[in-house]
Amino acid sequence: MGPNGRYLEGPIQSSGLGAGCFTRLGNAVCLILLLGYGVLWSGTVQQMGGSDNYVRHTPFLATITGARIVAAGTAPLLYDRPTQEAVQAIVLEADAGGTSFLPYREPPLAALALAPFVGLGLPYSLIFTIWAVVTTTAAGLCIGLLAGRWPAPRGTPWLLMLAATSFLPLISSLMLGQSTVLVLLGGAGLTAGLKSRQDLAAGAVAALTAMQPVALVPILVLLLAARRWAALAGLAATLGGVSLVVAPWLGPTWLLQYAALALAPAAPGGVALGLGALLTIGMFWLWRRQPWQPATMAWDLRWAIGVLAGVLLISQEPALALVLAIVPGWIMAAQLANGRLPPAQRRFWLAWLWIGYAIGLGVALLPGALLGGAVLWLLGALGGGIWSLEGTRPAPSLSGDPGARGQAASEA
Repeated sequence: MGPNGRYLEGPIQSSGLGAGCFTRLGNAVCLILLLGYGVLWSGTVQQMGGSDNYVRHTPFLATITGARIVAAGTAPLLYDRPTQEAVQAIVLEADAGGTSFLPYREPPLAALALAPFVGLGLPYSLIFTIWAVVTTTAAGLCIGLLAGRWPAPRGTPWLLMLAATSFLPLISSLMLGQSTVLVLLGGAGLTAGLKSRQDLAAGAVAALTAMQPVALVPILVLLLAARRWAALAGLAATLGGVSLVVAPWLGPTWLLQYAALALAPAAPGGVALGLGALLTIGMFWLWRRQPWQPATMAWDLRWAIGVLAGVLLISQEPALALVLAIVPGWIMAAQLANGRLPPAQRRFWLAWLWIGYAIGLGVALLPGALLGGAVLWLLGALGGGIWSLEGTRPAPSLSGDPGARGQAASEA
């Protein structure tokens, strides 16, 4: 502890969570919830008349639609709305005018990857299973990356892994065949890569966030604010290279067609734009003239705050925002478990992380009703991160020793 009473970067202390009864209770709760989700999902599939019919009533319907267009040899029409409507009516085995249209608005990678399986005539349920294997593997990679860079002592790694994998917004995305987990892998890979000082590779992995382009915007803002030019170069090169690779199938103007369909929804309102501008300014303020030292606790907290601010930029999609909040949530939980926060902050984060876990349960079940709850939790986490960051700043040296001042600047 420094002379001003604040906690400084130092050796790992005893765990704030420990391996006692509360940790075991948390493990049990997460396991019970995982089992419960599996039972409910199985019952839902049966109620819908089987797995093929279930797939037709999930967002994966849009991916199947895109894959059928590519498999039919009409890939240049992938983002043509009338074509999508006609093909989706075939998938639903209904008249085009009588269906509730679900457009394919994502980048073409999922449609291109699954088109061969559609061309083989595989059942939709089997194609869904193939996709689920990919996304579940991605979820495991996310946990591995975070656990490798931010380990926790004693029994708490199991609690962190179970809490992350049983987080209902994440589970729901897997059950619905969404690409949210791939976006999370992009964010986790970027974070772990920067922590390892592998900026170029980190930027390349971050290209996965473009699977849901709304998540790409805060990533760009954060990398610009942190002045990570190599990571930005890796991100731009990967996105540009993929765009060129798919052009022979989709045509040279596919990006324009994709943008026309993806940007069809209404533009954000004035409040959203104002909040976005404020958070963008805040991220640039956060990284003002700060040394790039990812080995320090101050970097961990600063990055977690930046990601939370970025997540708030896309809070109009609360399920996606809360899934991406797993990255800063894990960082803060690791600081908590390693005893690197003062008691008041430790109590705050222990309570706030579990509150976020509970809000995730509600958001996945009632996304519209609990949007405000998700935003309030993100704002509280952002404030808690700033509070924790303030605690890592050592007091000015009283001795006037230049070396001590340099060390203090390094830690901050």
